[in-house]
Amino acid sequence: MNSTQAKQHLLQHCPLCPDHVKVMLGASAPNSCRSGVVVEHHHHSSDVKGKRALSPGPTGASESPHSAPSGKRTKSAASFADHCDSVRAAAITFAIVQFIVGCALPFNIVNTIFFIGMIRELNAAYLRYLPKVDSFRRKWLPELYTATKSHVVAFFQSQGALSLRTLGFDGFKTVGNQHVVIVVETCKALTAMCEIVDPGTRHEDAAFYAQELQRILESRAAAASKPVQEVFCGVVGDNVRYNRNALDVLSAVFPLLFYIGCVAHCLSLLISDMCAVDEMENFLEECKQIVKFVKGHKYVWALFKQTVHRKDKNGALLVLYPATRFAYLALMLDRLIQNREHLDTMVGSDAWRELRLKMSTTTVKEQADFFELHINDVDFWKKVHCAHSIIGPVADSIHFIEKQSAKCSWVMMLFTAIVNDLQVASCVTCVCECVCVCVPERAHVGGFEANRVTCSSD
Repeated sequence: MNSTQAKQHLLQHCPLCPDHVKVMLGASAPNSCRSGVVVEHHHHSSDVKGKRALSPGPTGASESPHSAPSGKRTKSAASFADHCDSVRAAAITFAIVQFIVGCALPFNIVNTIFFIGMIRELNAAYLRYLPKVDSFRRKWLPELYTATKSHVVAFFQSQGALSLRTLGFDGFKTVGNQHVVIVVETCKALTAMCEIVDPGTRHEDAAFYAQELQRILESRAAAASKPVQEVFCGVVGDNVRYNRNALDVLSAVFPLLFYIGCVAHCLSLLISDMCAVDEMENFLEECKQIVKFVKGHKYVWALFKQTVHRKDKNGALLVLYPATRFAYLALMLDRLIQNREHLDTMVGSDAWRELRLKMSTTTVKEQADFFELHINDVDFWKKVHCAHSIIGPVADSIHFIEKQSAKCSWVMMLFTAIVNDLQVASCVTCVCECVCVCVPERAHVGGFEANRVTCSSD
């Protein structure tokens, strides 16, 4: 081996060569070394599994696109040599399967020339390790499941003995219109997927939900080697009849758990009942027609946005609430109130009058008359404010509940503290005093503010 081959070897292949030596040799290396021409490597180190010559850049030049114009490298040539061993390949493959599963992509993507081309540019030495489609499905997908499950278990174990979990469940339709039941676990405001239950041909009634929830509670508690009441503090589901009946069945099996209907869902249904009152329903329909007219006609919508942005570039526009999201009614009314001045300005402008002249069909003209009449009606805006004052507080409560960190495990922890204090009390007369002293102390240990914990002799 001559001196040129030795320099080339140290720059591109030798994993034991220090970086400062590579930098020093890179400045004086011949063109054949800097252009990526590969010579036979005499080492048999397992760290070096793949070698490739640097492909020319988009311009067709033989120099790497990373080369400095002066011919001197800004980085050592070793940084452009691809290396991959079995350990590194396993880590890359695991990252790929995470990407495919996380983005809901088909495993066949690994066979496409575009994916292979991307891998070649990232690390060509890994190509020899790239698994086939069946390997991703049969080996790496189960490994991802096992690793994720272990991560979730480790997370719950790290929360400590005083942090109990809340089990939540709800129905869900997949992309293929298949109905499944999603079950999650929540601890300290962090939620992890627990299980996806496929009902199959079974009828989703109270007995089905009670049976499945009992199975999940017992299996998760068994995994923690503890009784159910020492792992979970409660179960939460929607307020439909069969859910409530299922929770009643569970309460007989696990009496120490709390069974709570979803508060946000309950409040949303409350708004739905309030809006079902005839007078309220008719008025809200008028508000919807106004928003639909503005958003549903291209030139009206463009004029409205121009009017809003002329005064406030980031001004909030009108929104139309989804049919099943009743709390959005409050947002729709709120946006109407915010944009009253803009709507008044638009209706009184010359641009609006010109736009009215261009409306040809009778239906559009009638909608425009309805819109303009209500915008200029003072009583209409009084009703908007009244309706918003009724629905708004409930909608704000839903928003607060959904945004806050609901720590249901606090309830069970304090309840357990009270039970323990009662058990150690020596006489009935000192029970109240004992509880009032001990519960705030336990709450403080658990991360509470003692002054926020109240006790009563009841």
